[in-house]
Amino acid sequence: MDRGEMGMEQKKAKKVYARFGTQARRDWKRAGRKTVRSHYWPSVLLCLVAAFLGTEFTGSLDVLHLTQQKWDTISNFLASFGRPGAAANSRGVFALAVNKIADGSLQDIVNNTVMSLAGSSEWGQTIAIAVSSLVSAIYWVLITNTFAVILRRLFMEMRVYEEVPPYRALYLHSAHCWGRTSLARLRAAVQLALWWLTIVGGVIKTFSYYLCSFILAENPTMKGKDAIALSRKMMNGHKWECFLMELSFVPWHLLSMATFGLTDLFYASAYITATRCEFYAAVRAQVKAEGEAEALRDTYLFERATAKTLRRAYNDLGKPVEKLPERVYGNRVSRFFGEYLGVTLFVNPQDVAREKIQDREYRLRYMRRCEQGLSYPIRLSPLLQYEHKDREPALFTRKYPVTTLVLLFFLFSTIGWCWEVVLHLVTAGTFVNRGVLHGPWLPIYGTGGVLVLLALYKLRDRPWLEFIATIVVCGIVEYFTAYYLETVYDRRWWDYAGYFLNLHGRICAEGLLVFGLGGMAVVYGVAPLFDNLLHKVKRSALIALCVALVALFCADQVYSHFYPNEGEGITDEVVYKVNDARVSPDGEAFV
Repeated sequence: MDRGEMGMEQKKAKKVYARFGTQARRDWKRAGRKTVRSHYWPSVLLCLVAAFLGTEFTGSLDVLHLTQQKWDTISNFLASFGRPGAAANSRGVFALAVNKIADGSLQDIVNNTVMSLAGSSEWGQTIAIAVSSLVSAIYWVLITNTFAVILRRLFMEMRVYEEVPPYRALYLHSAHCWGRTSLARLRAAVQLALWWLTIVGGVIKTFSYYLCSFILAENPTMKGKDAIALSRKMMNGHKWECFLMELSFVPWHLLSMATFGLTDLFYASAYITATRCEFYAAVRAQVKAEGEAEALRDTYLFERATAKTLRRAYNDLGKPVEKLPERVYGNRVSRFFGEYLGVTLFVNPQDVAREKIQDREYRLRYMRRCEQGLSYPIRLSPLLQYEHKDREPALFTRKYPVTTLVLLFFLFSTIGWCWEVVLHLVTAGTFVNRGVLHGPWLPIYGTGGVLVLLALYKLRDRPWLEFIATIVVCGIVEYFTAYYLETVYDRRWWDYAGYFLNLHGRICAEGLLVFGLGGMAVVYGVAPLFDNLLHKVKRSALIALCVALVALFCADQVYSHFYPNEGEGITDEVVYKVNDARVSPDGEAFV
């Protein structure tokens, strides 16, 4: 950016943000509403991820944590208006997990489990405390606490640009600043926690450190002490303004409590975050107009670059695109699998060459959007010296060979098994081998993951549609798998009766939402990176590994058909059918 543009920015800042007050807060909220309207689903989904990770807005998940008593209260209230009462939905992974953490019993569960495995209560308890504390601390520092920075960065890009690709959430990774940012956030959190020991100091420092996450979102290379110092400097004289802004959100918080988080989930969380970004932009503009805060140099995060500047930065986009080599198919069957499902028999040099060209074409399309001012221009970013130039994730529209799909099936099946074992450990406090099979795999997860890659191949370049379609596909797979197991074995390996928005106890909203988020991670991250790793392995070794795993899996299938894995924590109850209703042996009916 030249001096003329810097001077123009300062004059504009003085003109627009010369004053703060009631009208300014209205302007921020109006701009925040505009951001949410123009990026509704991305902004809502980002806040939902933040709630799931425990970063903020966890109250938006209250609808998943409703207890029996709360639902009875709602039922009585609705009945007073002559409407049918709401069904009890007191169960749910998040509800149980939160309750365990809240009442302090989660630590006891981990201790008892490790002690039973270690065989010694003294050593087991020591190991349990160390392991659980270490894992919790690492997760909180690297994921929960750091996602606040990512959330603010994406919202700040959405307030200026029409398009914000999902992989922009990995900007900390591409800039090699994830660890640095996590440590900076950790320092701010520790210092704030110490200030809260004085009560009054905690209140004051909460507003003094208010902009730390925004500052790190703009410049993640800053150290924690520098971000804190800059936040204190910027908030000098603006703490009361910030307090009044937060106070104006109280009606939204009350409405969220009355609706058990639904208003937060579908609007308020995104609206509040967007408004806070407007507050940061206003304070930043005033500080920059005064010639201070030199560390905040990401100008085009807050305003569009001129057409001349963009043309100069992307002057190489006019180069002709390489011609894709023709793909040769042996017959119509291979053509169908390749064109509509994205499957090839083996990786060959021709496919690799096509993928490289397609990857360059994909980057070129994104760069053209940047040149047109539709997306954040990464070539004008101050972080470019830390990033690989124009680096993008591995091509997710690729075609996968059969060996990769087989290994992905077993990878997802094993991850699913670990997921359910850990969930049962958290909710019940015991270690069990989950699933109808005896091996460490749950094929429903592998089937769902591979189906998402194959059936939704044509939707990969439309992430939000891919997310919705993933939920539908996973819901169909889980529902009919549950129906098949109940029909064949008269047993239930899972039951969502009592969960919020469940269908016949076979699927529920909570599980499908997790599957949707997991499917996005599979399509745009796990599968392409895993395929890149397998490209380095000899084909003969991959074939041998696939044959061995398939043989073990088939043997487990045959054995489990006659002797299925069942017992406490695996198949809790027998299912009988009475007038098309699912009833347990004690006569309790399930929805």
